[in-house]
Amino acid sequence: MDTLTLRLAVADDAAKIAQLWLENTHEVAKLEPIYTPALDQQSLARDLQIALAQEKLAAFVIYQGDALAAYASFRLETSEPQFVSRRYLYVIDVDVAPAFRQQGLSRKLMTALEKHAVSLGISRLELSVMAADARARTVWERHGFKPHLLQLHKDL
Repeated sequence: MDTLTLRLAVADDAAKIAQLWLENTHEVAKLEPIYTPALDQQSLARDLQIALAQEKLAAFVIYQGDALAAYASFRLETSEPQFVSRRYLYVIDVDVAPAFRQQGLSRKLMTALEKHAVSLGISRLELSVMAADARARTVWERHGFKPHLLQLHKDL
């Protein structure tokens, strides 16, 4: 069996990230239909490839051989101008392929993200999680995240 390799993503990883994102997002859409993907894999891969190449987002990937086991995408953010100036890493997505779950890969990705943030002089990570997704909330709380903002919505 091939060993796991963790590294920063490059534009050529976009197609595999898009595939894994689509697989996992369909699971999320079962809890909240507004998150049903509106892009096909090819379009999403193209958009991700451009964003990675232009450094509009970054990601860590974990591969086992040629198989993408997991990834964590993120971007550097700056606080709104009306608040004290600060920079933070916003975690966009963390997805683990079903065959690789329960093996500590999200922990490896978060450790890499934390080290990366510290190397940039950043001391805060932020992310959003659906209130209805108890499994995801539990995972993030195990990683040390705690509630920060409560986003509300009203369907009309």
